[in-house]
Amino acid sequence: MKRNMKRALSLLLACVMVFALSAGIFQASAASGSALKVGDYVQFGSYNGSPILWRVIDVDSKNGPLLFSEKILTLKCFDAGEPVESLPQDYPNYGNNYWASSNIRDWLNSSAEKVEWTMNEPGYAFVEGGKNAYDDEAGFLYNFTEAERNSINEVSQKHALDMISKSVAEGGSELLVYNPNLADCLQNYDKVFYKSEKDKVFLLNLQQFHDYVYARGFEVGKYPTEAAVVQSDYKSDLLSPSKYWKYWLSTSRAEDNTSARTVYFGNYVLDDQAYSGMNGVAPALYLKKTANLASGSGTAADPYVVAGGKTTFNDLAGVEWAAEAINMLADKGIVNGTGDGNFSPLASVSRADFVLMMMRSLGITGEATKNFTDVPEDAYYYDAVGQAKLRQYVTGYEDGSFHPTAEITMEDMYVIAARALAANNGVSVKEVEGNLDYLKDGDQISDYARASISFLLDRGVITDWNGYISPKAVAARADCAYFIFQMSGQLL
Repeated sequence: MKRNMKRALSLLLACVMVFALSAGIFQASAASGSALKVGDYVQFGSYNGSPILWRVIDVDSKNGPLLFSEKILTLKCFDAGEPVESLPQDYPNYGNNYWASSNIRDWLNSSAEKVEWTMNEPGYAFVEGGKNAYDDEAGFLYNFTEAERNSINEVSQKHALDMISKSVAEGGSELLVYNPNLADCLQNYDKVFYKSEKDKVFLLNLQQFHDYVYARGFEVGKYPTEAAVVQSDYKSDLLSPSKYWKYWLSTSRAEDNTSARTVYFGNYVLDDQAYSGMNGVAPALYLKKTANLASGSGTAADPYVVAGGKTTFNDLAGVEWAAEAINMLADKGIVNGTGDGNFSPLASVSRADFVLMMMRSLGITGEATKNFTDVPEDAYYYDAVGQAKLRQYVTGYEDGSFHPTAEITMEDMYVIAARALAANNGVSVKEVEGNLDYLKDGDQISDYARASISFLLDRGVITDWNGYISPKAVAARADCAYFIFQMSGQLL
């Protein structure tokens, strides 16, 4: 197998930036967050070492797409109880349902390894039965990359207030009527006392849940992830990855200040004491419209993947030499997978796809008026190949054909890249005498490729591995990712 060489082709870093290839070779999606629609699935961020799957439940013209976690990610209390000595006599020690100072809000919006708690920390002594304390857990956003955190839109939202916290209300005139029925839970929501808070990550409020989940026919019940079940201190036959579990909303129960509303197993909107660590957390967030979607088609099996995450693929065994390059470039949205968590590292790259990547990276996207005889006018790569032909980056075969769908070899990539690189730098592609002599497979280089390979070697663009460059080998996805990774430092 040809995977034993350190190949580096500097032009390739630019060749796979932000555009889509319908053939799926290095299909960097041209879409951004603004292209998402209600019902799409999105993979974004991670928790407990696994990527998070979200569903777009609304698209707001100002704030962007609203993502709602498809599963319950963890079990945690809404807010811890307070030390007894700090409470008034006979005051219930069940935590507080005031969203602004809640532990769950602190945790969801923190990217620190040690969360700064607004009020009492959710330690063992202050959660119901000591179940699922999280005072020592890193913030939820700690698991996201900086690029992912920068893709979240911080927004201001109204939160209904209870009978005590209504004293800080910005507006409203009534307490929210408690109605557990999904259809009628917003009985007087438009009149409730409220206060606005700004968050990056939050729990849905009652109105968002009703309007964007229940009323739109999305599944109200949620399953916990396997990790949420395994890591929970609370155990029950009902707590299972295959059974619905209850999860918090950010809305308080108005009749007291210690209970928060809870979606109860998909049937009702009830409530629970804030200090209960037995309720699930299904977070929500607004994704920026400018967030780059690196790959995917928006289905549950092939969700859109937001660029900038910590990517790992399932099928990199055997190409460990390229794994770091593949994952890091996928994180940047430069390369991406082929669906179902795979990268297909040994899949080949076609001649047309390579040319399309290169031409778009050079900013050459105009329409072509002439082309090779075997390039269909309706082909997605027609203009790119035609423009490359016009500039003589590609010359094709004697019969006027190009063989666009044929696999591209290493030496053909070198030839095309050398021509484009030389043209853009205002120099000529020339063979440097003697610099191919040390190559152990130099006798395999086609005559038409010798000058290009010599030119790139002289400029330090190609690096051989133990004297081999495998000119006749078919270029694979892993090869291209490795080239890009090796040379990225020199090109930035």
